[in-house]
Amino acid sequence: KRGKAKKEDEREKPKKHGEQVLKKIGEELAKTRKKQNPPTAAPRPAPKPVPAIKDNPQIGSYIANQISAQKMFITDDLQHRQRETHYIDPITGEKKSTHMWLNTYSAKNRYNSGDKQLHTKSSRYAIQLGGPISKWSRGGNDQGLLGITAGFGRATSDSHAIESNRFSRGTVEGYNLGLYHLWYANNDTQLGLYIDLLAQYSFFKNQARTQGLGAFTNYKSYLFTTALETGYKVQLIEKEQARLFVQPNAKVSWQRASGLQHHKATDAQVTIEESNSVATKLGIRTALEFDVDTLSAKALQVSPSFEANWMHDNGNKGAWLSHTYVAPQGNRSIAELKLGIEGKINSKLQLWTHVGQEFGHDKYSETRATIGGNYHF
Repeated sequence: KRGKAKKEDEREKPKKHGEQVLKKIGEELAKTRKKQNPPTAAPRPAPKPVPAIKDNPQIGSYIANQISAQKMFITDDLQHRQRETHYIDPITGEKKSTHMWLNTYSAKNRYNSGDKQLHTKSSRYAIQLGGPISKWSRGGNDQGLLGITAGFGRATSDSHAIESNRFSRGTVEGYNLGLYHLWYANNDTQLGLYIDLLAQYSFFKNQARTQGLGAFTNYKSYLFTTALETGYKVQLIEKEQARLFVQPNAKVSWQRASGLQHHKATDAQVTIEESNSVATKLGIRTALEFDVDTLSAKALQVSPSFEANWMHDNGNKGAWLSHTYVAPQGNRSIAELKLGIEGKINSKLQLWTHVGQEFGHDKYSETRATIGGNYHF
């Protein structure tokens, strides 16, 4: 019996060994198939579609409102608007110069945004007035003047999404209050150096409305502006009744824009970032001043002028449409030409007007007309 069992065990050994070999081969084949055919990953959810500019023209209204606000109470021509003329008090015989000035302008602006997907037309106007509250002098012909200014302005814009032919309208109402300081090295002739400082705060009520959908958003924004302008006036020619002047000038301004940052319009979210911007201007102004004889004993003084400026702004005037940044085009570096005329009607009243045209890349343009006056009490 023992011999018989031993023989059976010897027969079973090759059989078990074969089963182990086959099992090992099967495991190796399974590993190979697993490597060649990895398990299929669970499908990821489809990403949300990026809002298209063509379906959200209201982004153009937010941009237009921002640009209009930053240009509404523009600080150019402060030296021109606050030009001071002395007069003799008929009662005391003293030289005085108390005055108030008023300046109003209207402008039309055109530009593209979002790689020319949006075309925007805007118009705005503003009225500013001011006057001196304090004066000082170092004791010669120089004079420093501290003044206060206030203003009101309004702007409207229409943005057209070219691909979808959809429109959006933006409106802005602004209020302004500021202080300025103007110093002339020679206040009698206004030749030589002048320095002008400005600090002002502006508050705006804005609206962006998508036409046809009835969707609109009201929001507020704020703007703080400081500016420094300097120039040097030189008399080139003097005749019996005519004088020719040239005045190079430079200006740098800083603006801080703030307000409500997130606005929902239709199904897309618009984000307006708080921003700081620095703008610089280099220019030259020429003026011909001459006396015109009238029927009265006093001559009328008239001064036509021409001005050329180059302006650069590093400010962020765009907005986010969800995760897509949309920016205006052509408004960073601008050339400007101005034609103007000023008249000294009498010892108390001065009037002026000028027309300016701005040129930029990508068909950016702005036309501006200004009328102002200065009255001495």
